[in-house]
Amino acid sequence: MSHFFDKRDQWGNGFSLWIILAMVLFVPLIGLSLKHIELENDVAGWLPDDDPQSRVLSWYSNHFPIKDTLLVSWDHCSLDDPRINLFVHKLRGIQKSTGEWYDGNPYVAEVHTPLEALSKIADQGVEPTDAVERMTGLLVGPGLLRVKLTEAGQTHLNQVQEEIRSRAKAELGVDLYFEGVDQKITQAELEQKVSPKLLARAQHGFSAGDYLDLNPEDDSEEESSDQEMAELRPVEEFLNQQPYDFQIGWPLMHVQKDLSKQVEELVATIKTTQFPNETPIKDTFYSPGSRAALSINLSHYANPESDSSEAKKNAIASLRADAAACAIPAESLRIGGSPYAGAELSEFVSKALDNPEALERGEYAKVSPIGMSTLVAVLLAFIMLRSFRLASLVLIVSLYTTLLTVSFVPVTGGSLNMVLIVMPTLLTVLTLSAAIHVANYWKHAAQEDIHTAVVQAVRMAWQPCALASITTAIGLLSLTTSPLSPVRDFGIYSAVGCLVSLLMVLFGLPALLQYWPALPPKIQEVNRSPWRNLANVLYRYRTLVTLACLTVMVASSWGLNYFTTETKVIRYFPDDARIVEDYNYLEENLAGIIPIDTVLIFNNDVQEDTLFSDRMEMVRHVQNAIKTHPEISGTVSLATFQPEYNPPPESEGSFKRRSYIKKANSIRNYILEPTDEEDGQHDALKYFNVAHEATEFNQAGDELWRVSAQVSIMSDMDYGQLTDELTAKINEAIKADESITTDVQFKVTGMVPLFLRTQQAVLESLIKSFGLAFLLIGGVMIILLKNPLAGILSMLPNILPVGMVFGLISWYGMPVDIGTMITASVALGIAVDGTLHLLTWFREGISAGKTRQESIVQALEHCGPAMWHTSAVVGVGLLMLAPADLLLVCRFGLLMAALVGTALVADVIFLPALLAGPLGALIERTVRRDPLSGNKGEGDPKTYKPRFRIVSTTAEQSRTEEAG
Repeated sequence: MSHFFDKRDQWGNGFSLWIILAMVLFVPLIGLSLKHIELENDVAGWLPDDDPQSRVLSWYSNHFPIKDTLLVSWDHCSLDDPRINLFVHKLRGIQKSTGEWYDGNPYVAEVHTPLEALSKIADQGVEPTDAVERMTGLLVGPGLLRVKLTEAGQTHLNQVQEEIRSRAKAELGVDLYFEGVDQKITQAELEQKVSPKLLARAQHGFSAGDYLDLNPEDDSEEESSDQEMAELRPVEEFLNQQPYDFQIGWPLMHVQKDLSKQVEELVATIKTTQFPNETPIKDTFYSPGSRAALSINLSHYANPESDSSEAKKNAIASLRADAAACAIPAESLRIGGSPYAGAELSEFVSKALDNPEALERGEYAKVSPIGMSTLVAVLLAFIMLRSFRLASLVLIVSLYTTLLTVSFVPVTGGSLNMVLIVMPTLLTVLTLSAAIHVANYWKHAAQEDIHTAVVQAVRMAWQPCALASITTAIGLLSLTTSPLSPVRDFGIYSAVGCLVSLLMVLFGLPALLQYWPALPPKIQEVNRSPWRNLANVLYRYRTLVTLACLTVMVASSWGLNYFTTETKVIRYFPDDARIVEDYNYLEENLAGIIPIDTVLIFNNDVQEDTLFSDRMEMVRHVQNAIKTHPEISGTVSLATFQPEYNPPPESEGSFKRRSYIKKANSIRNYILEPTDEEDGQHDALKYFNVAHEATEFNQAGDELWRVSAQVSIMSDMDYGQLTDELTAKINEAIKADESITTDVQFKVTGMVPLFLRTQQAVLESLIKSFGLAFLLIGGVMIILLKNPLAGILSMLPNILPVGMVFGLISWYGMPVDIGTMITASVALGIAVDGTLHLLTWFREGISAGKTRQESIVQALEHCGPAMWHTSAVVGVGLLMLAPADLLLVCRFGLLMAALVGTALVADVIFLPALLAGPLGALIERTVRRDPLSGNKGEGDPKTYKPRFRIVSTTAEQSRTEEAG
């Protein structure tokens, strides 16, 4: 029966022509699809909608809409910084009486200032100092530790600071940094750096005449006005203006509260050589209000594409531009929040593809880590194939496979993300590896007859290539068991890519070789004695090698006891990234970045038995309990903006109690039925709502009270422990409140529980996907070897890389993120490739009547060079991802390179030792020997030294055995 590549169509053309034409026709379609590819990194969308935590978050967002919120500040920004007012007016713009807006930032929906919040609280009769305390850790920060020196201490400022620094390092193990007195911007500097119209708008309001000056074409006679702002109290009511000499800060200073107390005690009692008997420290204190921030909600209605990474990037850029217009230097602007993290994440993902800034800095390895990875793999392929034309065809097939697979992403409605971005590199090196195998089969066949070389190469290559691609695809498809959408997408698209790669190396490359064949290689003697010597050594010391490999695997795998996962997006950035510096500044001076929300649910029974004020006071108690946790910087609820309501004792008579009840009811009416003159609903409904419909979490008519807290993201606190501790504190606070005896339900949600669930999903995904891949590939091995025990033993070299590498990184303390967890299943599929090739040639040797030792020598001599070179292409190519700034991409490259390298060692060391022992004995029983070859027993081992006349190539090849 004629082979596929021997067949002709009715016009006499070979099928290769039609394959090439099909490839060419797909090129413009691929290009068109790639133009629509987008980057999207939304952590909140990783979990499926039916996940328990996703359902809670969805329920929460239906009652309290989640907004894209940014926390924005700048160096030395305090409550009395005049640039706050300028920045607010610049962002909000002006509003005409018709409701139209002009000259504001189109990406900004709302701006909340600390002075507005403090004024609202104080207007309810709350003391200013209490108002500041309530807002501390939200929009008001305690700032750094301020130090006031004695007169003598002021003359030796440097010596005092050095003594504090050295003692803190020696006694507490903390690195302190020092700042001087905050420098306030002057009016003269503002007038020099800010436009007169913006200054006038911020200081004196904005008249209709000013509006018409900016809009000469608008002849409307309607007046315009600034966005309505609450009447603000003087900032001096809230700000502590005590003098000081310098400030002290350290990482996580407002999270590690016990350490903060120790630092304060150390500073207060410091003594120096100049002051051996008395301390030069007069006082130490924090000054709430010395740091302030704005809360900015990005607009979704102003820009339909505001959810996209590009729109978020543009929004951040516009904020920076508006800040610069308000005399806020770009280097001092500090931004925090999920929109900023998402925009920066997409930017760093893009830099893995193209980073021109690295070229300007002379960091050439970071210019394009993904491009460099492909380039290095291609160069290695050129070196190994020793033929420019052949290597060019291999390159064409590899790049075509990658581009075709990536083009499926936008066609199917997907987008690239931080995980999927490494798929092109992975597919390129895998296709290069498979194509090198086929190219070398062709070189061997071309030496005999170049006209039949393509057919012979495909006949030799299809089975090992098909098995290798299928096992790799199995490893990738196992990732679809993950609940995390980026992992599932990676598994699906990469598995499809493996099958596309198989088709390209078995059909695309042979078709190109038929129409553009390379020159056939020359025949010459090649010395493969190193592989022969290795085989003999492994056979001789098979028991020792097997035990050593098993010991290393078990010892390394013991490190999995310390296995940890990480899903905080901020940990994917290098320490010197601007976003990391911004987050550190904000959390050391102001507030935690990540929100966690608690919703207390008061059903109809509770509402009938209690007053509205009683329920609000319970919310206040829960809020205060949450705030006591060291990881919580601040909390806010409806109770934050209300004074405390304490019912009068029964001894004071029924009149006062009736008055109290009337007042309590008026509070509820004020929230639910606001008047036109005083609309309390604007702020109240952010923290209070009534459920109109029954859901799985509430009944119709239930009151929902929201307590929002800010959590540090830069600390190492385990979010599982944090959630458990907060839940315990909330339960204690509810039980301790004697005014409400009916059970009160609550739900904890927000980004912290979402991160926790994602962490759990990463671990579940790793275990499930690797377990499924192991079972499926193990099943394939059992079928191929026709013996269950042999199949299980043959999997030992394939799990050694995963156990060893993941065990060692766990010993080292490196957490596994969403990018590195996918490497286990991928590496398992790749490792089986070498195992299959070695077992195939070992079985062939046994079938030909050779001894076990001779078969091992044959297998290593034939497969060793190919396994070494293909591992080099894949491993070294992926290693080029290490310089990437995005740690997720960097770690993926490092781990994949380590896994591929370890898999090579396992296949050329561990597997031959097993074949020399029990695995080889089991295979011998299942392999039918050639009756013409004799039946040589194992007998006494002897050194086997055959000589081969083979094709000069550095990859896997067949050879003709000579006598000897």
